Amino acid sequence: MNNTIFFQVHENPKSSLENFITFCRNKLTAFGSDCWDNNQWRDTFNLHNIQVRFSTDRVKSTSYQYEPLSEPFIDFAKAYIRYVYSQQPVRQLSRHLESLRMVEMALYNVKDNCDILQLDNLVINEVETLVLKK
Repeated sequence: MNNTIFFQVHENPKSSLENFITFCRNKLTAFGSDCWDNNQWRDTFNLHNIQVRFSTDRVKSTSYQYEPLSEPFIDFAKAYIRYVYSQQPVRQLSRHLESLRMVEMALYNVKDNCDILQLDNLVINEVETLVLKK
């Protein structure tokens, strides 16, 4: 893809994250240019319907009713999915989404918030624990 971006390492992780999210929101067009405010995205890839639902596993959900990922994590998750899908469209994004849900839950369990900038070895260990429980 021509709209690939590689980020320079900066001393300020918060501004790097903000730049990444802004780039993915405003420059990438996967799932349509106006999808960002929605928590459910749709696209078609090789005649297959692609659906992405940014829902959390912290609250029980159904096909019709779900709780979205928590702020500010949801913006990171949307940026990540849009970036990955722009790089290489695939039919299934469920593994990516399940991984993001695990990270969100681990952040909440360990840090009591869902800020990706709080990711550390304690959170990663909690992700491992959650995966082993599934």
